[in-house]
Amino acid sequence: MNFDIPTTSSSTFDFFEYKRSRSNSPNNEPDMLDLSYLDLENCESNLSYALQANLDSVQSITKILLNNNLINQIPPILSYFSHVETLDISSNFLKVLSQDICRLTNLKNLICRDNQLEDNSLPKDLGSKLVNLEVVNFSGNLFTQFPYQLLEIKNLKEIYLGSNKINGMPRNYEMLQRLEVLYLGGNQLKSLPDEINQLRSLTSLNLSNNLLTALPNSLARLRNMKTLALHGNNLTHLPVELVKLNLYELSLRNNPLVSRFAKEFSYNVPSLLELSGRIIKSKNVHYNLNILPIHLVNYLNSAQCCLNPKCKGVYFTSKVEHIKFVDFCGKFRVPLMQYLCSSTCNEKITNRTITTSSSSSGSDMSDTDDQYENKLLKKILIG
Repeated sequence: MNFDIPTTSSSTFDFFEYKRSRSNSPNNEPDMLDLSYLDLENCESNLSYALQANLDSVQSITKILLNNNLINQIPPILSYFSHVETLDISSNFLKVLSQDICRLTNLKNLICRDNQLEDNSLPKDLGSKLVNLEVVNFSGNLFTQFPYQLLEIKNLKEIYLGSNKINGMPRNYEMLQRLEVLYLGGNQLKSLPDEINQLRSLTSLNLSNNLLTALPNSLARLRNMKTLALHGNNLTHLPVELVKLNLYELSLRNNPLVSRFAKEFSYNVPSLLELSGRIIKSKNVHYNLNILPIHLVNYLNSAQCCLNPKCKGVYFTSKVEHIKFVDFCGKFRVPLMQYLCSSTCNEKITNRTITTSSSSSGSDMSDTDDQYENKLLKKILIG
């Protein structure tokens, strides 16, 4: 390995004096190359020089720290440190990760937060080359989409993509069966795909400070999830299926759960198809494929029962949104979404529920219950 060593300037001399003093620190790790906080803005001189000066110990170095410098690119010489398992290149001016990083095939932890990476900044084959990656941190960059390269790395356990500009999520997570932590806080997500339920090993999901107005019911299939952060969104309710989860921590503060739960909800007038379907289902009229075309049979089979236990009605697409407060994980009460078949089908409030329709925007709770619910809601907001 032959490299042109830059001429040593006074600034370079000071730099190595500083490194020698740091090497005597009691916190120094023998397998770590610490080049952090050194203002290595001249990538082709100081940084290359520093890496080349450590080539003699290239076999023993498993951790390299290049964070908090002023570098805008990574020199090719870095690829010679093939035994590196942890690389921290955070807080620099990186706009692109060069193809050379794919040569670090033993890399397990890639920390690259607070740079200027965009959607096309990663090597296309990063996922197929760095197959041993377990932790990736791209928080504080400029991504607008979830990096597709990460979807190819089956050993990933933790992904951090907070404080980007991500406004869309992929639909295929089949390779990420070992993923335990997914941090997406501080982005621009308005929705999540149903396919999020493919992340079977997920224990912690952070969706805080996004633009979410609703959550997919499929989240309830993530039975290993223990922490769910939803604060700072536009949520007015949660899907009722979430009660199936045994969460240790649920964060809901700074959502319009209080101010909007009792407002008027829309109710679409049933179509003639729906009215006919309701009569067939409620009267138990027999039907099969010999009588009706398959699309009508499928439609009739999609009927949902009204929430009101005193009502035997059904609905298809025309329904009244119904908010019910439910004890959640034994810690607090949260508003969950359920449905009634019509605006006149009002369930009596036995468990402090709140029913809303197009003709009634108020609550039919007593004043005492209203005060009690408002008190409980405060617990939700600080949860």
